[in-house]
Amino acid sequence: MSVGKMGEKTACRYLKKCGYSIVDKNHTTRFGEIDIIAIYGEFIVFVEVKTRSLNPISSALSSVDTYKQNRIRKTAMSYLKIKESDRQPRFDVIEVLYDSGKFRVKEHIIDAF
Repeated sequence: MSVGKMGEKTACRYLKKCGYSIVDKNHTTRFGEIDIIAIYGEFIVFVEVKTRSLNPISSALSSVDTYKQNRIRKTAMSYLKIKESDRQPRFDVIEVLYDSGKFRVKEHIIDAF
């Protein structure tokens, strides 16, 4: 399994422990991909996962630039056309650190953009 996929798996476990229900993973459209889609309270949460090695050059949030944000938004809109929801959409970013074969969530940025 790739480092990125292991990071997403780590993020899913973290979200479940925090009370989120995972409804989809790696949802892909012509606009792009959303790593995790979850339900949390009144929200449907679209989560971008960034897996980094120890002491990364850039932060997870800074790597989700305006171009990437727009692609995620379009993909989310496409998802909501297929699977209607009364819940408020929210976009989160989770940074997972990879060090010596171990993965851990470093930061969960709620309502990142």
